[in-house]
Amino acid sequence: MHKEIAMNLAVGDTGLQRLLRLHPANAGPAAANPARVLEIDADFARDGTWAGARELAERAYLELLEHGREDLIDAHNAELHMALPLHRERIPLKYACLTDTARDAERTRNFPLDRAYRLVHGLVGLVLDWKQAVAPGEPWLVLVRQYDHAQHLATRLFAELARRAARRGEIAVIIDSALDHAELSRRAPGLQTSPASDELRARPVSPRAGAPGEVEGAALEAELARGGALDWEINAPRLLAYHLSRGESLAAAQVALRALCLCNHYGYYHESASFADTVLPHFDEMVGDDEDARWNYLGNIFQGMVTTDAEVRALRLILDLAEPRLTRRELRAKMHYLLSMIYLRYSKSPIWHWPSTTSCSPPPTSTPPAAKSPMPIRLSSRCSSTTAWPSCACARAGRRTRWRCARRVTPCSRANSAKIATPCIARCCSTTPRRST
Repeated sequence: MHKEIAMNLAVGDTGLQRLLRLHPANAGPAAANPARVLEIDADFARDGTWAGARELAERAYLELLEHGREDLIDAHNAELHMALPLHRERIPLKYACLTDTARDAERTRNFPLDRAYRLVHGLVGLVLDWKQAVAPGEPWLVLVRQYDHAQHLATRLFAELARRAARRGEIAVIIDSALDHAELSRRAPGLQTSPASDELRARPVSPRAGAPGEVEGAALEAELARGGALDWEINAPRLLAYHLSRGESLAAAQVALRALCLCNHYGYYHESASFADTVLPHFDEMVGDDEDARWNYLGNIFQGMVTTDAEVRALRLILDLAEPRLTRRELRAKMHYLLSMIYLRYSKSPIWHWPSTTSCSPPPTSTPPAAKSPMPIRLSSRCSSTTAWPSCACARAGRRTRWRCARRVTPCSRANSAKIATPCIARCCSTTPRRST
């Protein structure tokens, strides 16, 4: 993958990119002479989550304003509000949900990933409606530069545009890519690629701006130091590029952490998770002994990981950076909740974890018991339900009795499957066995 990206950069410098048309299997041929070519730059490092898509949305928004099509702008209010931060004050969100309006401590819910996918479809609909409103019947072409460096939501948008535009046959989507067939199929499932025309491949490549210089970068850093979330959303990619170009890994990690939290706040979880590798090497240095900051930032990193199928890495994150460092009971309770979510919701197969310290006897060195022989325990004296084989050390040691819990630590409304290893979410096992009834 890294070799392919490097090859793409080298080829891009000579202007001999491999241009491919993205289309469904039943699509007709692209128009030989499109009336309009919309060339966009999809590099995530340049413009963040909606890189490339933002350029399309802004052109559509401004041209629809010129044509007096406020009805279409209103119909696509939510996606325009989110994709165009530079115009957000002119496009207030008209139909906000509780998660949109809640602030700080009142905000207890995260946006689902499906919301981001609805924004993708809304933006595709915006482009199609714009095309139909201002140039019906004319062939258009969208040329996506730096496709290989686009993030999840942007690549999904280009795929959906290619798929839906093919029905009308009026917009062709061309990508500039050096990825192999397998990776292209993963990014655009159900679509095919075919070489673009010779005329299009001969089209000169527009020069790209590099990372900000020293004067511009220092001014940008000073501006964001006193700016709010909107300023960070607009300028974080440029500031991150500035620090990375200068080899300032700690400063880059601080900017990446802010960008990670913003993406997580909006429900852009793949984009949020992409910053983790920049943040984690300096995580302890940035948060120090501040347990609130540690937990808040780990929660943001965790959400991106588990939503993007990296639940094993998320488990390691909590066990390495939270469990040894959190001492306050309320924070440890939240930590145990996240552990239970990994084991019972996000893991696709049983994850056997032996806690390093417990009030029970030390865990055995042998492999976990077979799932076909669950050992039930009672979670609370007030609770009649039992769980399957627990992962606490006393049960693993082979004591075939039920144990009294010191406190109720988890809802007991349903029994766990015998195939799922439940986490030892609290040191709640008594050393005195309770006789089974």
